[in-house]
Amino acid sequence: YLTNSSATVNFVADSCHFKQVDANSTHGGAMYLDGGAAANYTITKNIFEDCDANTRGSAIYMNTGNSTLTNCLFFENNAVGLGADDGTVYINGAGNHTINACTFADNASGDDAGITSNTSGNVDITNSVFYNNNAHNVERRAGTMTLTYSLYGDAADLNGVTPGAGCVVNSTDQFVDRANDDYHLLTTSQAVDVANGATSPVDDLDGVTRFIGTADDMG
Repeated sequence: YLTNSSATVNFVADSCHFKQVDANSTHGGAMYLDGGAAANYTITKNIFEDCDANTRGSAIYMNTGNSTLTNCLFFENNAVGLGADDGTVYINGAGNHTINACTFADNASGDDAGITSNTSGNVDITNSVFYNNNAHNVERRAGTMTLTYSLYGDAADLNGVTPGAGCVVNSTDQFVDRANDDYHLLTTSQAVDVANGATSPVDDLDGVTRFIGTADDMG
């Protein structure tokens, strides 16, 4: 829980696993980040599993500041309040945000179960995979948002954002064994070998070099 610092904050979370964390109040099941306009949040190779919040960010709530989320996995998180302001990751206030090579799957809320953006800044989502998030995978309510080189179910999964270059639409299961929480991509997945190598991380959540086959994978 980080809030209202008058100094420049550089928050780093690397290679953590947040499981069954409950906010017990309103926002941010695993992380509540409100470090001010000059804050920088770097969240890398983290797993967020079965975290709960009443509303606004079952896994992460960010209010002001800039963030970079890379190689993170979000699954089976739930905004239990089932209100109009949900999302596994909820971005609010001013700031610029990059979400790169992340996977959002099997998350639930009353409104937006993937990413909800209510920021006055920009959100750049790339090289990521969205699957079976109930309801919307991605929603933009304010600011600007770009979505490129990412896989999602169908047009109804997106609200307020137009998919850009390299996006793939596929509503079939992309993963090895969701029932047992194995969210590695199937070799037949349409997210394989189609990421943007210019922006994709060098390795993945497991620390394995990404360039295997003809190109990098999404997620």
